[in-house]
Amino acid sequence: MIRRLAAAAVTLLVLSAPAFAMGQRPQEPPTKPEAHPASSIADMEEAAGHLLILGPKITFETSKGKFTVVTFPKEAPRTVDQVVKLVEAGFYDNIQFHRVVPGFAVQAGDPASKTLAATDPKVGKGGSGQPLPPEYEGQTVKQLLGTLAMARAVKDPNSADSQFYVTLAPQPHLDGAFTVWAQVVNGMDVVRGLAVGDRITKAGLVPPEQPAK
Repeated sequence: MIRRLAAAAVTLLVLSAPAFAMGQRPQEPPTKPEAHPASSIADMEEAAGHLLILGPKITFETSKGKFTVVTFPKEAPRTVDQVVKLVEAGFYDNIQFHRVVPGFAVQAGDPASKTLAATDPKVGKGGSGQPLPPEYEGQTVKQLLGTLAMARAVKDPNSADSQFYVTLAPQPHLDGAFTVWAQVVNGMDVVRGLAVGDRITKAGLVPPEQPAK
């Protein structure tokens, strides 16, 4: 019997289209049905060929609304641990989305964007100063609609840090090349509406669900 378990980012990644270098799981229904939701966790599990261990959820409040993601600690333990710590430290608060390619992906995570314009040439090259090792080798999770992965320099596998991107469509050519660490579970319509210069006003961990008594 398979049991589902729940477990308690750089140099610019070039976002240039088109060459951007199972089971059933109960989900909380969104308060308002989304017109175009992200791929579900069931979709992710089917593509991966196995059940996924889900970690903490993170909500990103933005100038366009909020979206929530669920992390994959078994697939990317170092990455999830670092992102969670950065969220808890308020690192992502007030950071801008500095790159948006319609139908492809949106990218954020450079702290320089807190004070510089998103279009400033200096933005897109920075991070937290804590580079991450690559965790994409051997990953079975795929980059579907609404998948979060770490941005990195194409020629430097160890350059991922705090910058991440969210896919606006499946990107199979990126599978196994960038570390996948989370999936949007609510608010994909918000992600679709993001533009360069929109900010993450607040990022925070979602309190874990309490078991029914």
